[in-house]
Amino acid sequence: MRSSQEARDWSFFSDWCESRDLSSLPTNADTIATFLSAFPTTIAAQGRRVRAIRRAHESAQEHLDLPGHERPRALRDGDEWAPLPRALAQLAPYQHPKNFEVALRARRDGWLLVLIGRVGLSREAARRTVGENVRLLGGISVRDVNVPRAEPASECPACAATRWLRIATPAIYGFQTEIKEAVSPLGVHEGDHDCTTPLYDGTWRTLATLLPAIDRHGWVTSDPMSTRAISTTMRLRQTPGQTSTSSSRIVYPVATGRFADASTQDLADAYTDVDERAAALLLRLEQLVGEANDMQEQINSYKL
Repeated sequence: MRSSQEARDWSFFSDWCESRDLSSLPTNADTIATFLSAFPTTIAAQGRRVRAIRRAHESAQEHLDLPGHERPRALRDGDEWAPLPRALAQLAPYQHPKNFEVALRARRDGWLLVLIGRVGLSREAARRTVGENVRLLGGISVRDVNVPRAEPASECPACAATRWLRIATPAIYGFQTEIKEAVSPLGVHEGDHDCTTPLYDGTWRTLATLLPAIDRHGWVTSDPMSTRAISTTMRLRQTPGQTSTSSSRIVYPVATGRFADASTQDLADAYTDVDERAAALLLRLEQLVGEANDMQEQINSYKL
């Protein structure tokens, strides 16, 4: 939810853009630089303005390319990480009824892998995905991006999607009998594709989220996964050889790196630093462009 100050900053920028017949959503670095230069203030206030513009773009699922802003990638690349096909193959979507929670998590996480790794969504866009974003005509697609069938079935993105959507409603409403029947390995043969069985419209289209959080007790909630939980789950599922066949509860690896022990406030402060750095770089960019234009005018006057 936006703060009143953030809403005012965004309104100030969008009104300014409208008065100059410029696009505010999406916008670009040149437009923001001109705006910041036109209304000088402290670098902290400029960073706050950049933050309001950035968050407006995140809410609208629009990309904003700013200096000093490296867009977070939930999908990990590199030899030390399992690529999407291998990560899907490591899941255990079928389990004995006693271990149905393992399959439940695996199916939810397979859907997450598809949203991030195949559809290419940001963490925020993934957690806001709902039924109206999914199309079934001519194969499954999410946000107009096709989710293809692939071989083998264990690596099939379409199967990962349909497996989850089949149990999304009973999962959120706690219908354990339906979940146990759906994830039972009885009658399932290696190589069987779930995506070849038609997936019909159902109550899953009306759910508040298609990427729900699962609490530490294994209960599926009606709230979407947090962005932090998405990052942690992606890291877990892309760890080579990582499976969840022995326990119904996932034990997440300890985070490492600069923000390993960071609190929510620490992360917010870090983002503030990035926004202020971006504002400073944009202002410097505007200054350099102005100096270049002045120099060009001088050169042109000499030619005359």
